[in-house]
Amino acid sequence: MEFTLPNMATRSYRSELRTRQAETTRRKIITAAKTLFSRHGIDQVTTAQIAARAKVGVSTVYALFGSKEGLLSGLMEDAIFGARFRAAWSRLEGVTDP
Repeated sequence: MEFTLPNMATRSYRSELRTRQAETTRRKIITAAKTLFSRHGIDQVTTAQIAARAKVGVSTVYALFGSKEGLLSGLMEDAIFGARFRAAWSRLEGVTDP
């Protein structure tokens, strides 16, 4: 006898609270990495140290960034497209006059 599950459509799920929490966690990790890298150098800092400083699990750092290289990419992205970029972009939103 073979058992199969019924065809179930995936449900769309979106939570503003969860989105904010995820961004807060990401921000904590980025801030911890920036602090540790500036104090000790990139090669001397481990992912475990970053996780400990951010008060998250090492698996959370890997889930969000994949690797130390991914974390460095996240730092660069934050430096280029961070809060100052978003603030400038929001001021330009709706402006139609070149």
